[in-house]
Formats: sequence, structure tokens, C-alpha cells
Amino acid sequence: MKVIGDIRTSYQLKSSPKSGSGTYGTQEEDVVKNWILSEKRRNQTPISESMDLIFNEFGMLNYNDQSPMTIQGVNFKDLLQSSCPILDALERSCFPPERLYADALVVRNTYLRPKRSRKPDTYYDSFVKTSLVFVAGPNVGACGQKTNSTTRRTFNQFLSNNENKFLEAVKWTYYAALHSIAMEGKRVALLPWISGDLYAGDFKGTYGTRSDGKELQKCVNSVLDMQCNFAASRNCKRLRHAFDRVIVVHMNGPCETGLRT
Repeated sequence: MKVIGDIRTSYQLKSSPKSGSGTYGTQEEDVVKNWILSEKRRNQTPISESMDLIFNEFGMLNYNDQSPMTIQGVNFKDLLQSSCPILDALERSCFPPERLYADALVVRNTYLRPKRSRKPDTYYDSFVKTSLVFVAGPNVGACGQKTNSTTRRTFNQFLSNNENKFLEAVKWTYYAALHSIAMEGKRVALLPWISGDLYAGDFKGTYGTRSDGKELQKCVNSVLDMQCNFAASRNCKRLRHAFDRVIVVHMNGPCETGLRT
């Protein structure tokens, strides 16, 4: 999805692009900064050049006001108030509005470095080639107090009261991630527990990180069983055919989905 939350690091990098200094507190920020600094270290890519790949392409239309509208026209607070062309297509084809979460931002063929510790900017001087895929899952658990808080502007009250609809939104988010990875020709997918913790709200015990993980595996496997067209084949195949391994990473350890075909 072209919205990946409020990346505080990005503001610090944007305001002082030469230094790349700053701290961060979420996995999104961690990965973004790792990517940007690794590109600079390995390829001498200017920080501002890397930032241009994502800035002004996605995110809140105006980070300093109270509007829930995003640059791409999706209103995550109230999906039916979205103004993007895809909403018209969804309405014409009777697709559910939760499908608006099926969007991804891809950064192709870049590099990350293994971290020495949890502290900021502590990397080994070795590089792992990868492609990064960013998505935004439904937010039914975080609603900031400030009117310009991005969590307040993406909190979806309707989904917070409808677990089945919430799970549909999660499913479409995973679809965006996995389909994008498959289209890049990558055979291994390393995924987060989308909307499983802070964003899970009251569903943390049934779907999220306080659950047994069965609903998560059910969700991911249902996506892997979806029929998709692949560039290398004229035939429609299940999405799971594109992968050797699909792993959801959690703080308590990874969970690998079954890839039976």
C-alpha cells in the first residue's frame, strides 16, 4: 500500500538528508532506514534520491492537518469516502470496499544489512539483496489523541465493530504483499503479522498476537489459494505456486505456512 504509516525517521532524513541521523521506534522505520543507509553505504546513493522513491507517492495528503485523505485517494478512516478511481471500479464490479487495502509499494533490487543489535544504526558491513514491499493493514486499535495523528486519521470504526470485515481487509492486505512479491519473481516471502498487535484492537486475542495464530494461518493460506495469472504462464494458478517458502515473523518466533500444492 502506498501508505506505510507515520515514518518519523523520514522527517529527520528529509530535514537533514546529509547526515541520516535520527532514531526510530517501529519495524517500518527500522527497515526504511536500513534500506536507505545501506544503499548509501554500498552504492553511494544519495539519501535524498532514495527518499524520492517513496515521498510524494503515497501517504497522507497533508501530514499537518486533520484530513484522513491520502495522496492516492484512499480514506482509511471511512473507505466509502475514498475518491480514487479504483473505488468506482469496485462499485461497478460489486467488490467489497475492504479490497482498497490491496495495494502495495515495491522497492526493487535493493539491499539491507544485518543488524548488530537493537540499537539504531548498528549494522554489519555485509549486504543482502532483496526487494521491499510495503503495505498498510487495517487499523482498528490505535487512535491518537491529537487531531493530526495519523493513527487517528486511519482508525476505522466500522471495521473495529466487524471482525469478519476486518479479517477481509487483512486478507486483501496480505494479497497485495504476496502478489507483489510473486510478480517480482521472488520465491521466498518474509512477512509481518499484519495488523496483529497495535492495530488489532479487540481482535488481538482472536486474530492478533495474543491468539494461537490459527486465524492468521487461515488468512494467509486463503490468500495463497487465490487464483492468479503469472507472467511466465498463460494459465491461472494458485498464488502458492509462486513460492518455495512463506514465513510470518513474530517476536516469539517465525511461523511458516504450509505450501502444499
